Amino acid sequence: MLDVRWEDIELERKTWKFPVTKSDKPRTVPLYDKALEILQDLFRVNEYVFPIKSVTISSNSICSIDSLISDFSAR
Repeated sequence: MLDVRWEDIELERKTWKFPVTKSDKPRTVPLYDKALEILQDLFRVNEYVFPIKSVTISSNSICSIDSLISDFSAR
């Protein structure tokens, strides 16, 4: 999720394209209003939505982020 690129986000269509998945098939998922609002407010520094030079994140942190996104999606 941290390597998502702006080219994978289609704000007009309200979708997020995953070009590579575990099943090796591309997937497109809807973006909900809160996610769109957050993305539209982000400053574009480079091709990455979350431009981080180096990061060390535990798997628990990733699960927490994923859970937070799921909670927003359920609303």
